[in-house]
Amino acid sequence: SSVSVKSGTRVVFSCRSPNSNPQTFITWFKDGYPILVNSEEEQNLTSQFINNKEYETTSYMSFIATSSDHLKEIRCD
Repeated sequence: SSVSVKSGTRVVFSCRSPNSNPQTFITWFKDGYPILVNSEEEQNLTSQFINNKEYETTSYMSFIATSSDHLKEIRCD
């Protein structure tokens, strides 16, 4: 889905991976390029062991939008 935001606004995205074994590692992409953990974007990953056999992993990524982010695609894998 598309989201419109104003430059200077903090944008927060979430990505959830339920029912995985082994634990999922989630990578964020901006216009097809991986967003590095040490970049200006903030990332947070939480994982819970559920049903004694599977993990549920959620990742959050946020950044302050700028005019250079206009029409950028953000996705997770």
